[in-house]
Amino acid sequence: MIVFLILTCKKYNKLYERSIILMKKLLEQLSEQDRNMYDFVYIKGDLNQEEEFIYNEDKKMITAKCGDDYYSLPMKVYHGIKYIIQTFENVEGIFKTDDDIILNKRIFDVIVKNKHRDYFGHVRKIRRFLKPEDCGEKQILNNRYEKICVNNITYYNPKYYCDGRGYYISNKSCNIILSNYDNITKNKKEDIANAYMLSINKIYPYHIAIIFNYCKEVNNLKEH
Repeated sequence: MIVFLILTCKKYNKLYERSIILMKKLLEQLSEQDRNMYDFVYIKGDLNQEEEFIYNEDKKMITAKCGDDYYSLPMKVYHGIKYIIQTFENVEGIFKTDDDIILNKRIFDVIVKNKHRDYFGHVRKIRRFLKPEDCGEKQILNNRYEKICVNNITYYNPKYYCDGRGYYISNKSCNIILSNYDNITKNKKEDIANAYMLSINKIYPYHIAIIFNYCKEVNNLKEH
């Protein structure tokens, strides 16, 4: 089974309401046999709840004990992966995306043809967030990631990562991420954090030109 993990938040509930309608319609385009290969869940965060997970079957919604803002994305993705691996049977992989992304039917062909890969999506080269003069030491470990020391603190950056709007990670990759909780949560950007942990385990992003649309009405659907 391939599970779509879709990130949402309480603040922008109208985006979720639109997204779940579109996801249901997307799966309805498949034959019954093919439809059984896929499922989807949404995840939002709530630091005030006692349980690690609360799942609402009707809304296909996981509420995890974590923050619900932008900087909580690594934790939200981590908890989403954990819930799926622990709850669903025979998970081959997870396709992570967001509630403001509109997928089309082509995504199923892309997944079927590439699900033997451990990590694929739209690959980007990381933009350096540190100026050279700020680096006390910089060491290129290989052509996949680098080590930078700043004020006696060591940072590791992957050179390449899959765009967080839509990427696939295999069961193997999921378990690597789950086994590196401390490292994953140190980075504020979930796609880069996951790419780093996979790269040091010799799993590198494979580029697929995934076609998806950004919800044009996103600003109107956000509740202020």
